[in-house]
Amino acid sequence: MAGIDNRQIAHLAAGLKIARGVFADAYDIFAMAYDTRLFRQIAMEADEEKAMAPGPARDRRDFNAALRAARDAGWLVEFLIDRFADLSAAGDAPARVELQAIAQRNQPFVEAGDVTARTLMAARRCCQILATEVGAAGDRQERAIGSGFLVGANVVLTNHHVVAELQASGGPPPLLRFDHHAGPRGMALAETLRCPDDWLIDHAPAAEGDAVTADRLDYALIRVDGLPGHARGWYDITLAPPPPEIGLGLEIWQFPRGQPMRVAGGTRHAAPAGDAADMPERIYYDANTLRGSSGGLVLGADRVPVALHEAGYEDATQTLNRGIPLHLIAARAGGHLAQEAANLQPKIGWNANRAFPILGRAKLQRLIFEAQSGRPRLIVVATRPDPATEQRIPRLGRSFTRLVLEACLPDDAHHVVDFNAALIDPDAHLTAARLLSMLGTSGPEPTATDDGPFDAEATGRLVDATLAALRAAAPGKTVWLMIDDLDAHPIGTQWAASSYLLALYRRAADDDRLRIVLAGLSRPLEALRDMEQDGLIGFETLDAPPSDTDLGFWIEAHLFPAALPADLAPRMARFVRSVAQPATRSGRVCLTEATALVLRDHARGAFRAQA
Repeated sequence: MAGIDNRQIAHLAAGLKIARGVFADAYDIFAMAYDTRLFRQIAMEADEEKAMAPGPARDRRDFNAALRAARDAGWLVEFLIDRFADLSAAGDAPARVELQAIAQRNQPFVEAGDVTARTLMAARRCCQILATEVGAAGDRQERAIGSGFLVGANVVLTNHHVVAELQASGGPPPLLRFDHHAGPRGMALAETLRCPDDWLIDHAPAAEGDAVTADRLDYALIRVDGLPGHARGWYDITLAPPPPEIGLGLEIWQFPRGQPMRVAGGTRHAAPAGDAADMPERIYYDANTLRGSSGGLVLGADRVPVALHEAGYEDATQTLNRGIPLHLIAARAGGHLAQEAANLQPKIGWNANRAFPILGRAKLQRLIFEAQSGRPRLIVVATRPDPATEQRIPRLGRSFTRLVLEACLPDDAHHVVDFNAALIDPDAHLTAARLLSMLGTSGPEPTATDDGPFDAEATGRLVDATLAALRAAAPGKTVWLMIDDLDAHPIGTQWAASSYLLALYRRAADDDRLRIVLAGLSRPLEALRDMEQDGLIGFETLDAPPSDTDLGFWIEAHLFPAALPADLAPRMARFVRSVAQPATRSGRVCLTEATALVLRDHARGAFRAQA
């Protein structure tokens, strides 16, 4: 650091207009990191050489000595870059030429890597809010109404005035469009997610006239189907810092006039005189917005979220926009966010016992998670025949349901019993005997009356024995009976076994320690329609293998979480090489050739069309 001479350092020290303690705190962070003398030690040494009374002259001398020590230890420039913006810069022309200038004293430098990462985060977490309009003929049309961003694994934050009309009308829930970018391809294919009927978690209305703004923060928390935040990440607004000071930069991520995502930068301003009294809970800025920008994400210069964009303000002298600080929303809505997070199932990507990935089946995972808390008691994995052939669609992953169950259920509290539908016989006694044998016991001996039509009494005896065996299979645990491949081995509705199984399902639903999973059911359970209406039965429809979207979600969430673009190529390279490696074991091909073959046969087809 010899390029910074003593004269320049003296000018820098003379220009510091801050309290001695503030400088000492900033300086000592670096001094401790570099194992050099602390500011207090440097000041004591200077006093031993020449004592001075407390005051500006003494501060300038000690600041000067400390900056020289930092230069000699090799960390002065790093200290100036990281901390000098928090201090007060001054000096003559030579010093400014050497060190450039601190034009905004309270604006820190930001790591370039942080800016890149946070930019990608914002691009993935922001979404456009859509309303579905139903025409007189029943036709549906989507209309962009605002902007929003993820603040939970399944929660989006926007303005309440954006969705107030939807709430009042009781119409279709909003839709949320992610990855809506400009250009022929954009950054990714846009993804539109639905919201459940109970989509509005919490809200505060917009400010009106002289209304008390502490209760009118104009926000809405929207519940989303699925868990998009597991792949995209989300902002924890309970950690949001206060907004940047007046005069500092910020930017708004938004969807103006329904267009693809746009970013507008600006500077924070003081509250206008005409709005300040009525809007003490807002911040003001000169970044541009249009209709459709409401609910946009406001980031500080360091790309950290600070506010929710709300509306514009205009008077005779100026036009500004305003937003609501996130820390104020968090203070009111934090409890709802915490409760929503507590109600979510964990992020499941692997069956840990078998080291096997769990692809797709988000609805099934949700049902399993809810069933652990009580409802539903019976889960149906429903399938449909091929409409062209009326035949069973093979290879959908029905039996994969067992792996999903194992992955979602803790071993110390749950036990899964897998019974294949091929073992179900028209004879109820034989079916029960096979199930009970699997559970390590036997059923009641048939009585003389069982030789006739299978009646309720005989059914009751078999069901009692089966329930007792299921409970005994894993004492103290919840036992899940999964009946697999039901569409490959349909059960005749007139079979005695059908009456036995339907009674078993109904009785099991009354037992807190029993759950039933029916995999591959191809027709409704009409006899249990009342249980379905009471919320005791949950349905997943399985009509296709995991889609590219499911696979992409899994890769994002479990292989490349929060990865930067620069990280993806090296990881993909290792992945391709690991796929190619087994082909070299025969000795007939080298690793270079094996890798080239993988790329020729697989990668070109996946990427060439997008090149």
